Amino acid sequence: MQQKNSKNASQKIVVSIDIGTSKISGLAGFKDEYGMVKILAESSVNSNGVLRGIISNTDKVSRAIKEVVKNLEVRIGQTVESVYVGISNHHIKNVIKRGILTRDDLDIEVSKEDIDKLIADMHKIVLKPGSKILDVIPQEFIIDSEQGIIDPIGMAGRRIDANFNIITTKVTAMHSIERCIEKSGLEMKDMRLNAMASADAVLSEDEKEAGVALVDMGGANTDITIYKDGILRYAATISLGGNVITDDIKSGCSVMPDSAEKLKIKYGSSMPSMVESNTVITIPGIKGRDAKEISQITLSRIIQARVEEIFDFVMMKIQDSGYERQLIAGIVLTGGSSVLTGIKKTIELCTGLSTRIGHPIDKLASGYKENLYHPAYATVIGLLINGIEMEEQNNFQEEIIVEEEIEVQTGDSQEEEILEKIEEIAETSEENDNWFKRNILKPAIDFFEEKSDVEF
Repeated sequence: MQQKNSKNASQKIVVSIDIGTSKISGLAGFKDEYGMVKILAESSVNSNGVLRGIISNTDKVSRAIKEVVKNLEVRIGQTVESVYVGISNHHIKNVIKRGILTRDDLDIEVSKEDIDKLIADMHKIVLKPGSKILDVIPQEFIIDSEQGIIDPIGMAGRRIDANFNIITTKVTAMHSIERCIEKSGLEMKDMRLNAMASADAVLSEDEKEAGVALVDMGGANTDITIYKDGILRYAATISLGGNVITDDIKSGCSVMPDSAEKLKIKYGSSMPSMVESNTVITIPGIKGRDAKEISQITLSRIIQARVEEIFDFVMMKIQDSGYERQLIAGIVLTGGSSVLTGIKKTIELCTGLSTRIGHPIDKLASGYKENLYHPAYATVIGLLINGIEMEEQNNFQEEIIVEEEIEVQTGDSQEEEILEKIEEIAETSEENDNWFKRNILKPAIDFFEEKSDVEF
């Protein structure tokens, strides 16, 4: 980013963009001196051109991104040149592969470069046509038959075996996002799975260690990620979200889409037992027509049926992962549809797992706007957190390279100084030697030779 003023000039400001089906959101922020994320600006616009998480019209999406970025630039007083973005669609797949690295020297400890080499090898595997690798997640390592190693760096061994969870998606979906960012005149620094970004925002390290399923319930998709021992073990996406609940209300109550969405947000509940049976909601008629009356308990039953269906699919994915019985921390629900009244209780009854609603504020510095407490901002906040961490890592690597160059230059300059000193000493010694011969030794020789001649 180019600085327009000196405000926050000492901080590296990062921008994240969440391209959702319902809205496109952007955040600008940095990490303060206490390690918390300071939000400087937020902007959201209605999303057009996105269908079930996949971009269908790049021109419409790029215009929306430009509008979001322009709003951020006005508020932070800087030109935005690069962004971090997320991706979510029902083409997300998990591919489990094993990598092997044989090292020549047993005495040299396993280094980060060895792990990076194994990960690079995973990017060379052959995938199904039309698929592309989104991320490579190390699962566990085996050092010379020693199994169950999570962090092998610093260990000694000749052979390294590693299991990897390779997350793939449709190449056209990734290309569409890249194209939108390019059309917006921006550089895409990184693309991350939305559910992983949401996990960074709402999950604690204890939950990831114990075993937890994060369910990010958005407008078109419901993303699922499972963590165990602090590692991402499984990722999946279901093509059902809050929009299908709205569609059911529209059909079941014979109302317009806008009215259905308002009914869901203001009066909706997934627990009919929590609703009074005699409560009636009145909706104004269209163009002077008579008002429409809807029973709140009927509305609740429509919502309950769809929520239970969605979480039947969620449980199928959790069972497919093989971690169904290892989720000590249960389920953490986030996303725009997670604020539906009674949904926490409905999920617990459907899945038998303890559930909490994940609000993405744990890593935010004080002073953030109240609307960022809403779970709908989990993804864009997580993308911002991840972007800040990547910038720090890149800066750290650059500092190491600079230090190594300085050491080399310092070593070269020290060698030059030593050589110059030796030459100076040699020259001085030669001058002193010549002076001694010329002023002391030669007159003495001449004196004794003259005296000897006289005596003869």
